[in-house]
Amino acid sequence: MLEDVKYTIANSHLVSTTRKEREVSIAQVDVKADELVAAYANPNFKSWYCMVIYELGVERTEAIQERASRGRFPARLFSKLAKEAIKTKRNGR
Repeated sequence: MLEDVKYTIANSHLVSTTRKEREVSIAQVDVKADELVAAYANPNFKSWYCMVIYELGVERTEAIQERASRGRFPARLFSKLAKEAIKTKRNGR
Protein backbone atom coordinates (compact mmCIF):
# COMPACT_ATOMS: atom_id res chain seq x y z
CA MET A 1 0.00 0.00 0.00
CA LEU A 2 2.97 2.33 -0.43
CA GLU A 3 1.36 3.72 -3.56
CA ASP A 4 -1.61 5.19 -1.66
CA VAL A 5 -1.85 8.91 -2.17
CA LYS A 6 -2.95 11.40 0.47
CA TYR A 7 -4.26 14.77 -0.66
CA THR A 8 -4.01 17.86 1.49
CA ILE A 9 -4.78 21.52 1.02
CA ALA A 10 -1.67 23.67 1.31
CA ASN A 11 -1.66 27.32 0.31
CA SER A 12 -4.89 26.80 -1.66
CA HIS A 13 -3.23 24.20 -3.88
CA LEU A 14 -3.91 20.48 -3.95
CA VAL A 15 -0.71 18.68 -3.01
CA SER A 16 -0.20 14.93 -3.20
CA THR A 17 2.41 12.96 -1.33
CA THR A 18 2.85 9.23 -1.33
CA ARG A 19 3.63 7.46 1.89
CA LYS A 20 6.82 6.22 0.28
CA GLU A 21 8.09 9.80 -0.18
CA ARG A 22 7.48 10.69 3.47
CA GLU A 23 9.13 7.66 5.03
CA VAL A 24 12.78 7.22 5.88
CA SER A 25 14.53 4.23 4.31
CA ILE A 26 15.83 1.43 6.47
CA ALA A 27 19.38 2.16 5.30
CA GLN A 28 19.09 5.82 6.36
CA VAL A 29 17.71 4.81 9.75
CA ASP A 30 20.50 2.28 10.28
CA VAL A 31 23.29 4.71 9.34
CA LYS A 32 21.94 7.50 11.55
CA ALA A 33 21.33 5.09 14.45
CA ASP A 34 24.94 3.92 14.22
CA GLU A 35 26.04 7.58 14.36
CA LEU A 36 23.97 8.15 17.49
CA VAL A 37 25.33 4.99 19.13
CA ALA A 38 28.87 6.19 18.43
CA ALA A 39 28.16 9.77 19.54
CA TYR A 40 26.56 8.76 22.83
CA ALA A 41 28.52 5.51 23.41
CA ASN A 42 25.29 3.67 24.13
CA PRO A 43 24.83 0.55 21.94
CA ASN A 44 22.01 -0.76 24.14
CA PHE A 45 19.75 2.02 22.82
CA LYS A 46 20.21 1.39 19.08
CA SER A 47 16.67 0.07 18.63
CA TRP A 48 15.28 3.13 20.43
CA TYR A 49 17.38 5.43 18.24
CA CYS A 50 15.99 3.63 15.17
CA MET A 51 12.45 4.24 16.39
CA VAL A 52 13.19 7.93 16.99
CA ILE A 53 14.69 8.38 13.52
CA TYR A 54 11.85 6.54 11.81
CA GLU A 55 9.24 8.49 13.75
CA LEU A 56 10.79 11.97 13.42
CA GLY A 57 12.93 11.69 10.30
CA VAL A 58 16.63 12.24 9.82
CA GLU A 59 16.50 16.04 9.64
CA ARG A 60 14.48 16.46 12.84
CA THR A 61 16.70 13.91 14.63
CA GLU A 62 19.81 15.80 13.58
CA ALA A 63 18.29 19.07 14.81
CA ILE A 64 17.60 17.48 18.19
CA GLN A 65 21.12 16.04 18.27
CA GLU A 66 22.58 19.47 17.52
CA ARG A 67 20.56 21.06 20.32
CA ALA A 68 21.47 18.27 22.74
CA SER A 69 25.19 18.60 21.97
CA ARG A 70 25.18 21.96 23.77
CA GLY A 71 23.90 20.43 27.00
CA ARG A 72 25.80 19.24 30.03
CA PHE A 73 24.76 15.60 29.43
CA PRO A 74 24.11 15.34 25.67
CA ALA A 75 22.81 11.74 25.68
CA ARG A 76 20.26 12.44 28.40
CA LEU A 77 19.18 15.70 26.80
CA PHE A 78 18.82 14.00 23.40
CA SER A 79 16.55 11.37 24.94
CA LYS A 80 14.42 13.98 26.69
CA LEU A 81 14.07 16.16 23.59
CA ALA A 82 13.34 13.19 21.34
CA LYS A 83 10.64 11.87 23.70
CA GLU A 84 9.01 15.32 23.79
CA ALA A 85 9.12 15.62 19.98
CA ILE A 86 7.56 12.17 19.51
CA LYS A 87 4.85 12.91 22.06
CA THR A 88 4.07 16.23 20.35
CA LYS A 89 3.94 14.56 16.93
CA ARG A 90 1.65 11.78 18.13
CA ASN A 91 -0.68 14.25 19.80
CA GLY A 92 -0.93 16.19 16.56
CA ARG A 93 0.46 19.49 17.79
